[in-house]
Amino acid sequence: AGWLVCKVMPYPDIQQQHNLFMGDIVAAWSDDRVFRNGHWIFDDAPDELRTVHYVAGGQFYAIGKGSKFDHGPGQD
Repeated sequence: AGWLVCKVMPYPDIQQQHNLFMGDIVAAWSDDRVFRNGHWIFDDAPDELRTVHYVAGGQFYAIGKGSKFDHGPGQD
C-alpha cells in the first residue's frame, strides 16, 4: 500500500548495540486505492493492500476496519 526509499544513516554504535538502522526518507509513494486526500482508507481494501504491523513477541496484525471520531470543528 505504501513504499519508502531510505538512505541508511551511519550510526554504527546504535546498529551494533540495538540491531537498529535509522534511515533518511528520500522518496515515498502510496497506492491510491488505499490512500486518498491525505488519508489511509482500508475499509474496502483487499487483503494484499492492507498494511502489516508488528506488535510484540513475533505477533503481527494486518490493519482492519477503521473507525472515525469527531475531533471537533476544523480538526482532521
